[in-house]
Amino acid sequence: MKTLAYLIFRFENEEDLLEGGVRYVVCYFFSGLGQFDYPALKKVIPNYNEGDEISFSSKDELTEFCYRFIEEHKIPSIYLLNTVDYNIGVESSNDILSYRQIFEKYGLKIDLQRESQKGVLSKFF
Repeated sequence: MKTLAYLIFRFENEEDLLEGGVRYVVCYFFSGLGQFDYPALKKVIPNYNEGDEISFSSKDELTEFCYRFIEEHKIPSIYLLNTVDYNIGVESSNDILSYRQIFEKYGLKIDLQRESQKGVLSKFF
C-alpha cells in the first residue's frame, strides 16, 4: 500500500455531557484505493471492533494514531483535515484536481520522513 491517505475528522465539544471535554472523531479515512477496512484499523487499534466510532480525546492522540498507521502500513503520509475546512474546500472546488488540492491547501500533512529530518533546533525556529 504505497498511496497517500486522507483522514477527515470532526471536533466535538462535549460540554453538555457529564464528563465534559472534547473529542476528535474520525468521519472518513481513505486512500486512493478506497476507505480503510476493519483489518487495517484493527492492526493499529487492537481494541477496535467493526462498526465502532474512532475518536480521540486530543489532537495529539489523533496525530499519534496517524504515525502508528503510517508505520504499520508503510504509507508515505496522511493528510488530516477537519470537517469545517473540508466543507469550505469542497464548496470552492470545481473539478477533481481542485478537490485533491483541498487536502494540501487546508490539511495537515503527517509523515515520518519530515519528522525524522527535523533537528533539535527546529522546535525553536
